[in-house]
Amino acid sequence: MVQVKNRLGTPLGWRLMMTICFYQDSRHREPLGWIRDTLGIGYLSNRNDHITELRINGYQETQRILKLLQPYVKFKARQTELVLDILSLLDGKRLVDLSRKDRLQIADNIIQMRKENYKSHSRKYDANALRKIFGFIKLFDPVTTDPKGKIRQMANNMPTPVFLKPEPWFTPSVR
Repeated sequence: MVQVKNRLGTPLGWRLMMTICFYQDSRHREPLGWIRDTLGIGYLSNRNDHITELRINGYQETQRILKLLQPYVKFKARQTELVLDILSLLDGKRLVDLSRKDRLQIADNIIQMRKENYKSHSRKYDANALRKIFGFIKLFDPVTTDPKGKIRQMANNMPTPVFLKPEPWFTPSVR
């Protein structure tokens, strides 16, 4: 899963969090422990709804495990491809250093992952909300809406914000 998390100490005000999550009824926790021991990474947690999770976090760790498991993945093959694509775009770079095209590709991959996953009744953020977080909502096109260039001229005289800060309540989760 890819999550967009608020992070005030970062230049953008948010960060991406990569997580592989295996779920199992808590009565069958042992196989998750075996997977953790076999892969050599991750932690187990028991949820209040009698589900046990094995979580693996981090860019490099997620990439390594997904590449190992990719030939065997059947039900989440498309999501695996999309996460690996996001990780290859990041490849040791900070989000703030990525080109607009690459950041837009990441947003599109997250949106596509949502379409591939089950539909949650509690999903609050649509594609436009995600694009806004990544800074890609285009409010107007000065070429077609301002043929004389007056808006562009005014915009050139205004200070340009460097980064879009998410609302403090915004923490979308893409699974």
